[in-house]
Amino acid sequence: MKASLILILSFFSSILSGQINEDSLLNIINTSSNDSIVYNSHIQLIAYNKFRNLEKVKEHCDKIFELSKRYKENKLTGNANYYYGFYYRIKGDNDRSKTHLYKSAEYGEEFDDFRIHGASLNELAIILESEGNQDEAIKLYLQIIELYENNDYHRGAITQFNNIGLLYQNMGDAENAVNYYRKTKRLARLHEDHYNEELAAGNISAGYINQSMFDSAAIYAKECLEISERFNYTRSVVYANTLLAHIFLSKKEYKDALKYAKNSFEINKKYSEKSMNINSYVLFGDIYSGLGDYDNMILNHNEALKISKELNYLAGQQLSHKALYNAYKSRGNYKKALEHFDSCQTLSDTLSKKENIKIVNDLNIKYETAKKDAEITSQQIEIIEKTSQRNLYLSGLLVVGLISIFVLNRYKLKQKLAEEEIQNLEHEQKLIAIDYMVQGQQEERKRIASDLHDGLGGLLASASMQLQKIQTEINNLTNLKLTDKVEELIDSAYSEVRRIAHDMMPSALIDLGLKAAIEDVADQFNLGESVRVTTQIFVPEIELTEKKQVVIYRIVQEALNNIKKHAKAKNAIIQLSRNNGSFHLSIEDDGIGFDKNDKALENGMGLKSIKSRVKYLNGSLDIQSEPGQGTSIEILIPV
Repeated sequence: MKASLILILSFFSSILSGQINEDSLLNIINTSSNDSIVYNSHIQLIAYNKFRNLEKVKEHCDKIFELSKRYKENKLTGNANYYYGFYYRIKGDNDRSKTHLYKSAEYGEEFDDFRIHGASLNELAIILESEGNQDEAIKLYLQIIELYENNDYHRGAITQFNNIGLLYQNMGDAENAVNYYRKTKRLARLHEDHYNEELAAGNISAGYINQSMFDSAAIYAKECLEISERFNYTRSVVYANTLLAHIFLSKKEYKDALKYAKNSFEINKKYSEKSMNINSYVLFGDIYSGLGDYDNMILNHNEALKISKELNYLAGQQLSHKALYNAYKSRGNYKKALEHFDSCQTLSDTLSKKENIKIVNDLNIKYETAKKDAEITSQQIEIIEKTSQRNLYLSGLLVVGLISIFVLNRYKLKQKLAEEEIQNLEHEQKLIAIDYMVQGQQEERKRIASDLHDGLGGLLASASMQLQKIQTEINNLTNLKLTDKVEELIDSAYSEVRRIAHDMMPSALIDLGLKAAIEDVADQFNLGESVRVTTQIFVPEIELTEKKQVVIYRIVQEALNNIKKHAKAKNAIIQLSRNNGSFHLSIEDDGIGFDKNDKALENGMGLKSIKSRVKYLNGSLDIQSEPGQGTSIEILIPV
């Protein structure tokens, strides 16, 4: 639906002038001896054929150019170059178009013909927009606005505000488009330009349709309709009815949509442009589709397809084939659906190829232009070599000055780079310091764990053995249970020492690697907790440095502790794999989850610790959780 709306907007934003009698004007050209009348007739026929028959535009441009050479009239030459520029732009030859438009713009500026000057700049802005240089296009539009306002040509300035709105509309920026349409409407009302006022109201409506703000869109579409009917702007009455049809179609109010679509179609019959009928038939097809009337839907889209083929309008053909594919598919006629699907795909490929050919042609034109520029440059070098000694001396001074500036800039650049290098080194030194600190912590953990296990653990074991001997010696004192209690306390202390040593540096991680350590901590959870932990490790330890193994283990340990304390989960899964240049650690549970918007929960000590560890490894962290939906922690760590 949006595609057809954009087509309609582009059609109605073109010049909506009344029809002229082409035969009468041709008769004047062939019979009149007054060259001024002949010239004006050619201009009218060019305006008439701009959006009907492009080759006729060129024919009349050629005639005007002949008149300009015969009478050496600058105005004729300026106008001829402007219309040649228009012709080549539509043909897709932007470089030739620019050549003519620059000439016509220069004429307008030199001879204070602000209308031809502004019109030429307008065409250049359209070319810039088509080449993707929207910022420069907007600058040109604003330059034209200033030119027209300085010459009190308010209607021209108003039109340029509308053009900027259309530019944003084509970029998909409906919000900015509406802002410029509002400026257009406000200025048009101020200067009693009722035509641009109603056109801007219609364009505002189109902008709101693209933002799905249908109630606002309806207000402005009805305003466009009211002004158009009051001042008898028949083409704009068609536009307003079409907009209202789209609005009610979007709101699924199909009867009202059909009413406005029929109004638009009946009025449009007065005009011979078949291109507008394509939009009407597409609109009817979409409405009948909503009503479930697939017979009428197919009928109208076939009409749109027929006219699109007559006009060789590929985009219209593609739109109709796509709609017919959906219609026949809905009715179960898969053979017909497949035919239209294939046609749609073929047209899509054709449009892509056309775009690619255009790009290649543009590159070829630029290459040829570059070659000519190189030849001109070579000739200029020969001329420079033949200039006087004074010019050579001045050139030498200029070169020395440029070299001085270059050297100075190089010096400043080196200074800047040196400062950046110093900052980078300082940053690296900080990272190295942190790395050494972490490594030191790990080494200290290992030492303490070893001392606890081998030193204090051994002493406690010896103490236990000595107490057993004492018990043997005094076994006759059966009523005294003193040693039993002491031995029980020592056993508890020994178990606690083993637990602390394991937590500080698990033996499984030291002896067997990360996979075994994670499986070990999972087994401990499975023995004593209600949560069932599953592990899936697909990364060989050889691919992970000792530092990464320790940090990943701590992350898993912290995550499982969080699940134990807060999640109330029944199941958890830990996965570690390698994807291209990263290790992927995933920890999920089916617990109660939490609200990510609650910063107190999201930044709790557990998650904060995980975040800091991930940051230390230059990794990325994504936590997904909702109340009642469990929690998922996804971590990517660079290899």
